Amino acid sequence: MNKKNKRVAMIGLGAMGTALAESLLKDKIEIHIWNRSPNKTEALEQKGVSTHLKPHNAIELCDLVVICLSNYDAWKVIVDDEKTQTSLKNKTVVQLSTGSMTEVEDNSLVMKNLGAELIEGSILCFPEQIGTERASIILAGKSRLIKCHESILKIMSPKISYLGESITAPVVLANAIMSSVLGFSFGLINGAAFCLNGNVPLEAFKEQTIHNFARMQTEPVRILDSILSNDTISTQASVSTWFDAHKKLLKISEKLGVDKKFHTGLNLVLKDAIDNDLGDHDISSIIKTFSK
Repeated sequence: MNKKNKRVAMIGLGAMGTALAESLLKDKIEIHIWNRSPNKTEALEQKGVSTHLKPHNAIELCDLVVICLSNYDAWKVIVDDEKTQTSLKNKTVVQLSTGSMTEVEDNSLVMKNLGAELIEGSILCFPEQIGTERASIILAGKSRLIKCHESILKIMSPKISYLGESITAPVVLANAIMSSVLGFSFGLINGAAFCLNGNVPLEAFKEQTIHNFARMQTEPVRILDSILSNDTISTQASVSTWFDAHKKLLKISEKLGVDKKFHTGLNLVLKDAIDNDLGDHDISSIIKTFSK
């Protein structure tokens, strides 16, 4: 369907919702907006969007409905309204709110019962990146829906990752990415605490971190390739090697007065892998203890 013939309803105007709306505005898409706090719509109103006092007023005018709320509870309040339920019939809903697997599954059933088509998604970038090549939106749903609305979806994120028809795939992948980001970030901050307590200049830590960027970019790919190929035996540093090295982290944490909770957890994971006869395997073999 040609994007020029489309009207898009936007439900929710937080930082991310606003960024999504602005990206569509740049492409001269007709947008109808509802937000719980009307004052947040003023700037976009001046740019040509139509604002509405009730969600159903925006939805009933559009083919495509983009939901970007802080959580599914906020959406549930909206969709419990009878007029909203009626307005959703035969619409395609792109759900980009943050939710759990159970909330995603429950919402899928609600949309089906109301006669709405559903594209489930997650946003894996910052608001300022929306509409640019750095944007990342992952989606799941019927392939014909993605194809039908592709022209609009690609305005918000030129690179769309389609995960198939499993409606919970985006929330699983989003949390997988969150796990990897948090693991790296916590380790980085913990290392900074070592330096601060050990009288090592943070500039030196920063310099070495930058120097190691190349390895830090290739190592995650190597680990994932090992898991994909099911080859967790080939290694240059076994789980036992990492376990022995990690013991030193616990000792230096205690010596420097750095909280040990982060490394206590890692120690338990490494020990669990060794107890499961993975000591001679690559660190990628820990997937077997996580997935058991």
